[in-house]
Amino acid sequence: MSSEVVLSIADLQVRARTVMGIANLLNVARLDVHSGETVGIVGESGAGKSILAQTIMRLLPGNVFVTRGTITLNGRDLLKIPAGEMASRVRGKQLTMIFQDPMASLNPVFTVRELIEGVIRVHNPRLSNKAVFDRAIEMMKMVRLSDPEMTINKYPHELSGGMRQRILIAMALCSGARFLISDEATRNLDVTIQAGVLRVLEDLRNELDLSGIFISNNVALAATISRRLGILYAGELVEIGMADEIIRDARHSYTRYFLASLPSPSKKGRPLPIASGRNPDPLHKPKGCLFAQRCDHCTDECRAETPPLHEVSPTHFVACYRGGDMA
Repeated sequence: MSSEVVLSIADLQVRARTVMGIANLLNVARLDVHSGETVGIVGESGAGKSILAQTIMRLLPGNVFVTRGTITLNGRDLLKIPAGEMASRVRGKQLTMIFQDPMASLNPVFTVRELIEGVIRVHNPRLSNKAVFDRAIEMMKMVRLSDPEMTINKYPHELSGGMRQRILIAMALCSGARFLISDEATRNLDVTIQAGVLRVLEDLRNELDLSGIFISNNVALAATISRRLGILYAGELVEIGMADEIIRDARHSYTRYFLASLPSPSKKGRPLPIASGRNPDPLHKPKGCLFAQRCDHCTDECRAETPPLHEVSPTHFVACYRGGDMA
């Protein structure tokens, strides 16, 4: 992995207009992704993972807006690129994304051939019909689809969930993008198929020198494919570090609850621990640490001021006043 930073997010704040008022969705102080690196972003439902992905892709709903911050890809701030240029020269060509539900992303009235070739033609309008077909077959082989010559003429409903997800990966990468965002792309797959898709993503990262973000609500799953992990809670990164550091030596109470809730053979027959309370209301977020009301180690300082990310080690940071004491 290179030390070159490909994607850098700084002081990012995202809000939403609702009938009840302005909701505070996302506050990310800093997140860097280096060349050839996959960073896992992990959090429960409602943590802001998909909003983060949509913000990077510039695909936010009309009522959601960025109030401050920068998202720099290869030296350019994506938030300042005109919408037309973003659609024609950045999204798809430099930056791409795969989603968790392939049936919602694949038009059921088109064959696999029409879907993949359609993407190739958008980005390569001068290619001949044969060259487009050959490129489609090449991409299907790259994502380890067996018998691509037969599969290419099928409709999405004729394929398994794992095959549909591989078709999405092929479509995402056939334009030559080298930064891939995976938004819970394996969430609806069974464990065996999930493992196969993860192997494909890992192989493609090595073969194509991909960088990217892997979004999941499963910290163990994200750790298998990500070099580093960022733990997202209520729209804020509360801990970030090397995947093995986070798994072995988590310092934020939320991260520890998250890890403790993972099932394992040693916990068979015992109830898994959960954090009491609920996520803060995005319309009325409290002062201080957003996890304070659910944390067993909360102090007055935690309630008064938001803890900044501070260094536990050169590669491990936590937004917790007591993070350094929780070894």
